[in-house]
Amino acid sequence: MLILRKTNNKQWYDWAIIALLVILFGLLPSVCSNELMQGTMSGKMFFFLYVILIGGILIALKFITKSSFCVSFSYIDRILFLWIAYILINGWFQHIPLSNRLLELSGLVVLYILLRQIEPSRFGIILIAMVLGCIIQSVYGNFQLWGYTPSNHALFKMTGSFFNPGPFAGYLASVFPIMIGGLLFNKKYLSPLGETGNLIILWIGVSLVLLTLVAADSRAAWLSIALSSVVLLVKRYSIIQLFRTGTSIKRNVLLLSLFVLIGVCFIGLMKPNDKSANGRLLIWKVSSGLFMQHPLIGVGFDRFKTFYMDEQADYFKNTLNSSEAMVAGDTNYCFNEFIQHAVENGVIGLFFMAGVLVCICVATSNLFNNELWIAKAGITGIIVFAFFSYPAQILPIKTGLVCYLAYIADCTEKKKVGFPQKDEYVFKLILAIFAMGVIFIGCTSLPAYYIACKNWNSAYQFTQLKDYTASINASTKAWPLLRYNGDFLTHYGKTLTMAGEHKQAVEVLNQAVSFYPNIIVYTALGDNYKILGRIEDAERAYLKAWYMNPSRFYPKYLLAKLYDETNQSEKAITVAKELLDKEVKIESTAVREIQTEMKNILKKHKERG
Repeated sequence: MLILRKTNNKQWYDWAIIALLVILFGLLPSVCSNELMQGTMSGKMFFFLYVILIGGILIALKFITKSSFCVSFSYIDRILFLWIAYILINGWFQHIPLSNRLLELSGLVVLYILLRQIEPSRFGIILIAMVLGCIIQSVYGNFQLWGYTPSNHALFKMTGSFFNPGPFAGYLASVFPIMIGGLLFNKKYLSPLGETGNLIILWIGVSLVLLTLVAADSRAAWLSIALSSVVLLVKRYSIIQLFRTGTSIKRNVLLLSLFVLIGVCFIGLMKPNDKSANGRLLIWKVSSGLFMQHPLIGVGFDRFKTFYMDEQADYFKNTLNSSEAMVAGDTNYCFNEFIQHAVENGVIGLFFMAGVLVCICVATSNLFNNELWIAKAGITGIIVFAFFSYPAQILPIKTGLVCYLAYIADCTEKKKVGFPQKDEYVFKLILAIFAMGVIFIGCTSLPAYYIACKNWNSAYQFTQLKDYTASINASTKAWPLLRYNGDFLTHYGKTLTMAGEHKQAVEVLNQAVSFYPNIIVYTALGDNYKILGRIEDAERAYLKAWYMNPSRFYPKYLLAKLYDETNQSEKAITVAKELLDKEVKIESTAVREIQTEMKNILKKHKERG
């Protein structure tokens, strides 16, 4: 990656970049927009992209206005460049659509370049900004728990500025190594604060994070901070060297401690009859089958949910296991980033990922060795969390990961490449043209994309008020820029269904199937096909919805109603009996009403018989 080493006294670009990054890392986790759909995620994305756009302008000016410069690369820069290039090229050939994750990936590349402009000695300012952002979120989360501020989820009191407690806890765990590492190595991240000021901030951060994680109840987050802390303790107290040179008693104590830690972690993660753990096992099993169908290059970046639910439907169609069906659901994420990366990018993508991990493990520094271990511990924590959750979908965690990677690259040995003066002018011209093009596209496209997401939110609100005409008008405005968004198309198609626009609804819902096939889409398709008289298509749609999650009553209820209303008595009786004998996942009034109606269908058709 590009890093510009200064050859003159113009340093204001560097301080402007640092100030911008302090704002980003300090405020990004707390950004949430009520005027955007999925505002806890989209609000953060737009804030991030606008900050990165400003940063891109600064970095372009810095390169262009310098009288002379050289480009420095570390081995981490090179493997990261190859990895990102592969993801984008593979996605290009697989026609991946524009998505929020793709926009975030582009912004993260620019963020990495911005971070690489900072000298290792100044990185402490960025780390303190991350700690302060974490403290703000911890306080906000506890205010939610005590009822002073609203939660972002109907089922959980504490979510921070995230959409549920999982990502919130994962974010806190991703910053925790900075705090515990600073305490263990007595780091003065921000010199003007002095040793006492730094210690106060770090102790406040550690205390608040631990207090908040107790209430958040995320086992993956606890495991993350446990293992990242172990990495730092191993370094701080030279435990590996102690194991090699210590007495047999010391070695046995260390081994026993290791086994106890592994046992506690395993017991904590795998509680008996834990639906959450069993649900993850089902997702991993289905995902492994999806991977085997596209082993080399995968299905393309950010296309996991484009393929997963169809694969789960095929799995249950061929292997109907009632215990597995009871933990199935509509799945957006794999809950294991390594499996999801394999599904999306294949063996080649895993190869590059492994290369990055190897580079991190072997990275060394004579001047910044402790700092290097703090960054390694941060990455370790995120990796552990990634085994059981979806940090690659959570922007504040991704920015933290990029920060750690840039810090390691900054601390390690780099190869410098200079430019002859005649080539330098050509390079600057090319860079200026490219930068102006990207900045122009960003300045014109981002506001339009923001308005589209705002219109989607308006459409959703109108639907809640049952003003379907206004909702359709707002969705029509959003469609040009959100036509590749499966969630948007699902909502748009469902609204058209409720408004009685059945032909248009079928068209939009079939578009949604191409990007995010799910139970809502197929039940809505079945409803529209049924009204349009396409009975066989309706039957296939209802069956597909049921196979996606056989524990659900509603798709098969719709199927029984279809058979009943089209006088297919034998099929209606069979499905009605299946629903009456079906195990109930969650008792509810709706389930009891369905069972009552199935009894009426049985009675009706027996009387006819």
